[in-house]
This record gives sequence, C-alpha cells and structure tokens, in this order.
Amino acid sequence: MKKRILIPYATYGSGHKAIAEYIKTYFESTGEYECMTLDLIQYSIPVIGSLSKEIVDFLFAKLPSIWSLIYFSFDNKLTTYITSNISLKLFDNKKLKKSVKEFNPDITIATHFFGTDLVVKYNKNGLTNSKLVTVVTDYKAHEFWLKSLKGIDAIIVSSMQEKVNLLRKGFKSKQIHTTGIPI
Repeated sequence: MKKRILIPYATYGSGHKAIAEYIKTYFESTGEYECMTLDLIQYSIPVIGSLSKEIVDFLFAKLPSIWSLIYFSFDNKLTTYITSNISLKLFDNKKLKKSVKEFNPDITIATHFFGTDLVVKYNKNGLTNSKLVTVVTDYKAHEFWLKSLKGIDAIIVSSMQEKVNLLRKGFKSKQIHTTGIPI
C-alpha cells in the first residue's frame, strides 16, 4: 500500500503552490506515494479568503515596501499567536476536515504555515496521525512558521544561517534540514 502525503499550501503569491506541486510530482514519480495537494484558500470563508489573497498579492506586487513593513511587524510571538488563531477559524471547517480525514495522510508536507497549524491541531485532536514536515518557502523563517514548534517533526530551511537561527529558537538539530528552497 502506498504511503499518503498531504501537501497543504495557500495561494498567497505563487511560491507556496509551485513548491507544493514540485513536491507532489517528485514523490509521485517514485511510484511509492499517493499525494494530494490542498489549497487552503479554497476552504476558507469565500469572501475573506479571496479578499485576503488579493490584498497580499497587490501589496507584494505593487507596494513591496508596505508589504515588507507589515510582514516584519508580524514577526513576533504576540501578533503571530493572534493572527494564527484568527486564521485557524477562517480556514478550519467541516469541508476541510472531511477532505483531510478521508485522505488520511501518513505524512504532511506543508508549504505554508497555515497548513502546519492545521495539521498540528488535527494531530492533537486525533483527526489525523500524520508526521509533519514544514517547508519554509521564505529565505527566513518568520515567526508564523515557528509557532507550532512542538508539533513539527521536521523543518526544511534554505540555509545554514537559518538553521542556526532555528537552533536559537528551540528547534533540535535533528529536526532541521538545510536543503534550500525546493524549486
């Protein structure tokens, strides 16, 4: 029986999805895995999900200075905690739970921090029992990526410098894999 890999992402920008698709293609090409990619935006409250995506995409493309200011202002534990709890409420719903539960992943490889948060919650609540790998699709692991430290089995980062940063933040060396961003 093939191992099942769930690959959640969110289509904020194109990177999270592109990396999710690359990972899916790679693992399916081995013939040993069944993979399912999951765009979390498709499961969010329709107006909120699409509106937040449009705002992020606009700021990223047209006003990168403002996007950088917002991005780095959220790089702390308090705003991450608040935003993550709000995000869980926006993305976590019966339809998403049903899809994840029916697929029943052995492994989850999240290319967006919302996917990491959801699977940590699902594992904790017994909905899934999935090993969790987080692929940081940014050059630096923003605090959003690190919120679920205790629920992450492995984290993939872009550089040795980032590995050192994560060691300082409480990750164990055996959790961190420096492979670069998989593109």
